[in-house]
Amino acid sequence: MNRNLLLGVTVVLAGLAYMSMQQPVVKSKRDELVLAKLDPSGVVSISLRNASETIRMQKQGANNWEVTSLAGFGAEADRVSELMLKLSTLKYGDKISSGNRHFAQFDLDESKALKVELTHQNGSVEVLYLGKERMREGGMFGSVPDGQYMRTAHSEDVFLLKDGLDISVDPMNWILRKLPELKSTEIASMQISAVGTESVRLSKTGTDTPLSLADLQASEVLNASAADAWTKVLENLSFASLKPLTSEEVSEILSSYTSLTAKTFAGLVMSLDISDAKNSGGNHLVRLGFSSESSDPIVMGKVESLARRYANWVIELPAWSVSGLIKSRTDFITHPEIGARHILLSLENRTKDEARSLGQSLIVRLKAGESFAELAKEFSSDASNRDNAGDLGTFGKGRMVKPFEDAAYGLKVGEITSEPVETEFGYHIIERTQ
Repeated sequence: MNRNLLLGVTVVLAGLAYMSMQQPVVKSKRDELVLAKLDPSGVVSISLRNASETIRMQKQGANNWEVTSLAGFGAEADRVSELMLKLSTLKYGDKISSGNRHFAQFDLDESKALKVELTHQNGSVEVLYLGKERMREGGMFGSVPDGQYMRTAHSEDVFLLKDGLDISVDPMNWILRKLPELKSTEIASMQISAVGTESVRLSKTGTDTPLSLADLQASEVLNASAADAWTKVLENLSFASLKPLTSEEVSEILSSYTSLTAKTFAGLVMSLDISDAKNSGGNHLVRLGFSSESSDPIVMGKVESLARRYANWVIELPAWSVSGLIKSRTDFITHPEIGARHILLSLENRTKDEARSLGQSLIVRLKAGESFAELAKEFSSDASNRDNAGDLGTFGKGRMVKPFEDAAYGLKVGEITSEPVETEFGYHIIERTQ
C-alpha cells in the first residue's frame, strides 16, 4: 500500500475516534417511567382537556373527588384511582422525532392533544400531552391501532407509547351517578301523587316507631314489609345520565309526571318529579328539588349545595328503578281473612225479581230475630253449607267473586247485608261472622 495513503487513513481514523470521544452519550429512555416523580396520593387536582371538552376534578378529603367543572358533582373514586395507576406506571416507548415543528403531525400541539395536568399538594405540576394513535394494516380487519404518540411539557421529544391511554373527557364517565343518600331510619314521611290519582303517604313519628299509612280503613292492614322496602329505595339509588333542564326533550317528556316527596326528621325535603313517559333511551327523566323545613345551619347548607348542584339538570332513571319508586295504595295494603255465612238464592227456578224479593223478605225476618241457620237450611241453594248454617269458614281477598267479597268486607262482625247481593250465582244474604 502507498505509504502516504496509509498515513492518510490513519489520520482519518484517529480523527473519527477523537470526535466520537467528544460526543455526549445519549441514553435511551425506553421503558423508563414517564412521570417518575408522580405521587398519586399527593395529587390534589386533575385537569383533562381536549379540543372540545375540559374536565377539572378536585380532591376532597382522603379519597373523595369532586368534578368541579360540572357543578360540583362527586367523581367516581375508583375511576380516578384507575387513572392514577395508569399514569404512575406509564413508560416511554421509542423516540420518534424531536422539535415542536413536528407536534401538529402527531396531534401533539395545544389545539389537538389531550392534555393531562396533575397538581400535587406541594404545588408542583405534571403535564402530559397525548396525541393520535399510529395505525398499521391489520389484514382482514383493516387498519388497527399500533401505539399512541406522546410528549411531556418539559421536552420537545415525541415518543410512541406501545399501549395507548384511553382517557375519556366526557364528564358523564367521571361523575358519581348516585342520588343523595336518604337512609330509611332518617325518613319521617314519603308521599307520592299524580294528577288524577289517589296520593299515598307513609309516615312515622320517630326513628324507632313503625310506619303508618294515611286513611287506613278498619278492614285494611298495612303491609309493613312493603312499606319498609319503599322507604329504603332512596338509600342507594343510581342514575344513568344527566340531561340539561332546558333541552326540548326534557320539556316535552316532563310535561306529565308523578311526584315523590321524602322528608327527613332533620328537616331536609327531597322531591322527585318522575316523567310518566320514557325517552328514546328507554329511561324516565326526573327533576329533583330540595328544600329545608329546619333552621339548622348544617341542614340548610346541605340543601343549598344540593339545590345548586341539580339546578340545571334532570337525571335519567332506568325503568326498573322507577318501578321501585312509584307505588299505589294497594301496594301497601293487606286484608285479614274474615268469616261469613250466606243464604244463596239461585235463579234456577225463579226470576231475578223473584229472587231479589225473596231475599229482601228473608232479611226482614232475620232482623226480626229469626234463626239464620234455620232460614239457610230452608231456602239456601248452596248444598255444600246450607245444613251448616250457611257457614263459609274464613277467606281472604281474591277468594270470592268481587261483589260478594266487597259486601262481606264492608260488614262489621255480626252485621247482615241490608239488600241481597247479586253475583253470577244468584242473590246472597251475607252475615259477617269474624
